[in-house]
Amino acid sequence: MPQLVLTSATVDDLPALKSLLDEGLASQGGFMQSQADDIADRVRVRIDASDRAEAAGLRPTYRLVVVSRAGVPVGFASVSAVDGGLLGPERSVVVDAIHVLKSERKAGAGTTLMHSWIEFADAVGAEEISVVVGASREDNRFFARNGFGPMSTRRIANVDILRRTWGLDTKLDPKSGQLSDAERQRRRRILLKPRVGRRPSRTPLI
Repeated sequence: MPQLVLTSATVDDLPALKSLLDEGLASQGGFMQSQADDIADRVRVRIDASDRAEAAGLRPTYRLVVVSRAGVPVGFASVSAVDGGLLGPERSVVVDAIHVLKSERKAGAGTTLMHSWIEFADAVGAEEISVVVGASREDNRFFARNGFGPMSTRRIANVDILRRTWGLDTKLDPKSGQLSDAERQRRRRILLKPRVGRRPSRTPLI
């Protein structure tokens, strides 16, 4: 069997990778067709930004790592360098998407991709690597076997949903198309007002 070859995708490689990216995106939870329509463009923006950073003498910020066999791409990983935040390390690596063709699973492609993350972490000076994993028991076992432990739960919300939940629906002035002074003050009052917890939906048993 031909050996696996690992490369970092360039902007010029993206057209040939479109079908693999689409398949990888479709395998993720919460897939939307609008995401597939511009997946290559979003990757292109990230590669361009990382290339500009390196050209300026800075560390890279992104890589689309691709593993191929006999010249055919069989898997990829989307890898970013991010600020670790106030309570985290100065810099960390986040793998937000990893996908390997079914025919190539358990044949070394996933492990090859994973090993490339350490090289990227070294290049950006990262202390941690985190990977977004779906609900698949097989995927979770794979990462657990390879040294990845569980991470504390995070909660996420769509900004538009939060606006509605908090009573901050955007009401623009019909003349200027901007928030009026009165609307800005209303929103500020809502944001600064302590929120009282909701009452339980049913009576406790004890």
